[in-house]
Amino acid sequence: MFRTCSLFLPAVVTLLVLCVGVYSAPVEQKYDTLVAPSLFEGDIAGIAPRGGFKSSDELSAAISRNGIRSGKWPGGRMYYRISDNFNSTERQVIVGAIAEINGNVSHFSLIRRTNEIHYVDILRGAPQTGCYSYIGTVGGRQVLNLEAPVAPRDPHCIRHGIVVHELMHAVGFYHEQSRTERDNFVEVNFPNIAQSKWHNFQSYETHQVTNFSQPYDYDSLMHYGRFDFANDRTVWTIRAKGDVQGKIKIGQRYGLSPIDILKMNAMYTGLEKKLN
Repeated sequence: MFRTCSLFLPAVVTLLVLCVGVYSAPVEQKYDTLVAPSLFEGDIAGIAPRGGFKSSDELSAAISRNGIRSGKWPGGRMYYRISDNFNSTERQVIVGAIAEINGNVSHFSLIRRTNEIHYVDILRGAPQTGCYSYIGTVGGRQVLNLEAPVAPRDPHCIRHGIVVHELMHAVGFYHEQSRTERDNFVEVNFPNIAQSKWHNFQSYETHQVTNFSQPYDYDSLMHYGRFDFANDRTVWTIRAKGDVQGKIKIGQRYGLSPIDILKMNAMYTGLEKKLN
């Protein structure tokens, strides 16, 4: 299930990390079934108004406000509280997701809150609330919502990869396909996306986000799946550039990819390291 990976970091430090052993799904999955339509990119709070942005300038200002370059947690410490409303099984999923990040990142820690003012409040969301988080630190209490199932087979957010995904937003990361140079690697099928959802496929400028000198990562935990936000769920909305046959899998919700880990380490050390 898990494997040990070696990442070579600056100062001749070798960090042994646990990585989820399988990153690409055996069947094509659709990850947007629990998105909140009123939220930016379906699961990011604090940016988009319900009706979307009136202009590209409004979008740019919103992203810059909470961008990956400016929303880091001071001292590399992100405090959190897990709601008492989660049952013991659900709580273990969340604890496991926190452990995956803490076990893979140096100079950054998710720490259980005592009385800190600035923290992430992980809530057990009611039906139809979706999975969402703010990007980076926004000040004070900020909600990370995980929609819980009403019945055992109901779709829900309390799954390891989804929880890690939302925690990654809180750490300070946008979706992978929002990278400045993404058009060199993926294509978007806008005719199969409602115009009101086109803003979910924006890319950002270099002054707003950084890729930490890492290559584009189809396998990132933060990448959309091929059918996200589709009008026709049998037709792709985003795919690897030129991949007409759909052979290249993009997006997964299992765990951090090696490049996800490198970027988190770079974000909180200020040092950028290539994947060997």
